[in-house]
Amino acid sequence: MCDSRAQVAFKYLLAVYYDARDTLGPREKHDMPSGKVHAACSAVLTPVAFGTAYALSGDHLPAAIAAASGCVLGILLTPDLDQENLGMSERWLIKRTLGLGYVFVMLWYPYSRLLPHRSPWSHLPIVGTLGRLAYMGIFLAIALALGWKPPFIEPELWMSLLGGLALSDAGHWALDTKFGFKRLRPQPRR
Repeated sequence: MCDSRAQVAFKYLLAVYYDARDTLGPREKHDMPSGKVHAACSAVLTPVAFGTAYALSGDHLPAAIAAASGCVLGILLTPDLDQENLGMSERWLIKRTLGLGYVFVMLWYPYSRLLPHRSPWSHLPIVGTLGRLAYMGIFLAIALALGWKPPFIEPELWMSLLGGLALSDAGHWALDTKFGFKRLRPQPRR
């Protein structure tokens, strides 16, 4: 049976993921980049997302702003939401939103229990991004069922926003694979 292009691409990404984590020997220690480093990476990629979207959209400024916003959103919707402990962005939300950040933490708690930390389903570019968006879709469906009417946003802006978020996730993944080969294996539950 012939695999579809998407299946072949996913298998390739998995092979890269598992080859990268096994590249270094067991005696070499490489610490993972901190949440601050991942946030700085997203901030550095923001102008890249802006410029790329601006050029690709034919000088459409709202699309460029949406792409840059998606990249900044990657600081909050990080692949590290699969951790059971609080990350940098969750602590920042709790401190700066007068406790409303606890709601964010509670909404993402089932996600952190569902996926082991550093699993390919949460950390691979595109796959992890789509997984977190699907998880958020559950809450969107609940809000829609309760009668919430979202504002209309052009599909081009949604695609730009998602592209910026995916770029942020790719930066996160690149940092993890470059500096943390040894610890990229999904962590066992305790």
